[in-house]
Order: sequence, then structure tokens, then C-alpha cells
Amino acid sequence: MRKLISAVIVASTLLIGASAFADDPPPPPPPPPESGDSSSSGSSGGSPLRQPGGLFDTASGKHRPMLVSVFAGLPYGYYSYGFGFGVGGRFYLPLVHDGFIPQINDEFGIEFGVDVSPSFGTYTYVFFDIPVQVMLDVHITPQFDAYAKVGIAPTFYVGHTTDIYAAGWFAGAVGLRYKIGESFYLRAEAGYPMLMVGIGFGF
Repeated sequence: MRKLISAVIVASTLLIGASAFADDPPPPPPPPPESGDSSSSGSSGGSPLRQPGGLFDTASGKHRPMLVSVFAGLPYGYYSYGFGFGVGGRFYLPLVHDGFIPQINDEFGIEFGVDVSPSFGTYTYVFFDIPVQVMLDVHITPQFDAYAKVGIAPTFYVGHTTDIYAAGWFAGAVGLRYKIGESFYLRAEAGYPMLMVGIGFGF
């Protein structure tokens, strides 16, 4: 009789334990591993080249500001008869706001102005240039862009005999612009007729 009672107690205990384990919910599945592709895409999305206004911002409908710039420079080549310096002004007018190259963020416009370059040496000359140039500008980051210009520069100059001369020259240049704030730019340019640094104001 005791053996029967013991067997009943053992069987009841096993049944209660089994039902308790059966009622417990299964453990949650482990979290999925992080994808290497998502992390790499997130990092590339943060690159200045891919931000709005960067090199690969190919969205259409952009609006480019007009720009008024003033420069100081050092003449060279034909202008360097002695010690010389130059000052100049430019007005930039955007013509094709979304540029011509669909794969990158570029623009196309025209820039014109005037330069005054006195040169002092054995003879004294004062040069007056009126450059008119078409410009392709490539926006590399939201703040930084590079450009190239080609055109002509009718030139008038006064020599040591006070005679006035006139000539026309091919005028090409490459340059950099750095945007500070909403409408202020720093500029540096190398080309005809001088090496120049300046500031610009967009509107």
C-alpha cells in the first residue's frame, strides 16, 4: 500500500511539473544582426558631397544667386613691367541654374567687370581691362565650389608718353569660392590678367 501511495505522489509531482513548464512562454528570439550595408549607406549619406548643395545633389529646380565681387591682385606677364598691383570688380549672372551635366551639381552663367592695373618701373603704365567671360561652376560641398571661365578682355592702357592704346585679349581663369553664411563668399582666382583674391556678395 505504501508503495502505491508513493508511486501516486511521484506521478502527481511529474504531471504538475510538466504542466508548469508547458505554461511558460518560449524565450524571445535573439535580435537580428546589424547589416553592414545600412551602416555604410548611413555614413555615405552624411558625406558633404551627397548633402543638399553638394557635388552629387542632382535635384532640379535650383536657384543660384547673382554675385557682386571685388578683388585685389598681382598682375604678371605682359603687365609686369615693374612693381604693380590691381583692383577689380565683377558681376555674375547665372543663366542655367541646373547646369549641363546631369550627374553633378553644376551651374552655368556669365561674369563681366573691370580691372585697373597700374605698373611702375622704368616706364609707368595703367591698364584697364573689361573682361566678359562665360563660367561653369561646380558645387563640391554646400560651402565650397570651383569654376572655370573663358572669354575676352578688351584692354585700354596709358603708357609713359600719355598715349592711349587699345587691344583685345583672350581671357581665361580658374577659381575657387567659399561660402560663409547665406550671402557672403571668399574668392581666389588665377588667370588673365592677374592672380586675385576677393570677396563676393550674393543676392
